[in-house]
Amino acid sequence: MVGLRWALIVMGLGLALAGCGDDENTTVTATPPATQAQTATPPTTPTAAAEPQVIEVQRGIGSATLEMSEAQVKQALGEPLRADQLTNDTGPYTELTYPDGLTVAFQRGGSFKGGASSFFVKGTGPRTAEGVGVGSSEAEVVAGVDGAKCEVVAGKRLCHVGEFKAGATVTEFQIDGGRVTHVRVARVGN
Repeated sequence: MVGLRWALIVMGLGLALAGCGDDENTTVTATPPATQAQTATPPTTPTAAAEPQVIEVQRGIGSATLEMSEAQVKQALGEPLRADQLTNDTGPYTELTYPDGLTVAFQRGGSFKGGASSFFVKGTGPRTAEGVGVGSSEAEVVAGVDGAKCEVVAGKRLCHVGEFKAGATVTEFQIDGGRVTHVRVARVGN
């Protein structure tokens, strides 16, 4: 009974996270979640992604960093719940979905060569070492993230580190209603 309950929880979590990341994407193909649900028993040891990860400003999340290969990110974060092949204005990319609203994109169009190009967090678990993450106030971002600048960019209130110019790295904390709604660490494409 415990194994069945675990399988249902994992399947439900995978379905709930399927829509994370940018809303402007079109799914081309998707692989089914690679989870313990296939064996209907809970994992004996948690994967790296089972623990809340630390958001590394201008770098990545946990031990996964920008420009790592897909295999390196999986080694750092564990197996994702799902992997989707998507496309956007820049071109095709792969998006790995992890628990707690974490997605990692591997953009292959434009100036991107297929390494990790974006870490996107919508869940409340991942936080900076100073405790800043989804749900934090704008004041907490300014106090806890060195060099954070808050302004309206393309109609959205963002606190960010880095410049929005081609080839640069940016860490953004999107603000809505005075609170962080997502965190993204990304390379800016052309």
